[in-house]
Amino acid sequence: MEFGVGIHGEPGIERRTFTTLDQTVDDMFHTLIDHGDYQRSIRVWDRQQGEWREESQSKRALTQGDRVIAAGQ
Repeated sequence: MEFGVGIHGEPGIERRTFTTLDQTVDDMFHTLIDHGDYQRSIRVWDRQQGEWREESQSKRALTQGDRVIAAGQ
């Protein structure tokens, strides 16, 4: 199984044998918690200006007590 695949189909952070769904979900949340805050810049096409611009995206690390919603397809 490809673990940690991005929302745009990027490669995962590792390939591993599938065990159980419960274990996979536990591993996902531990990975999110262990990696803390995240920030990156991406290029976005500005249709009105007709040019590329840099846009910053970030996520706040999950902490104990946070409430999240997990949804499947």
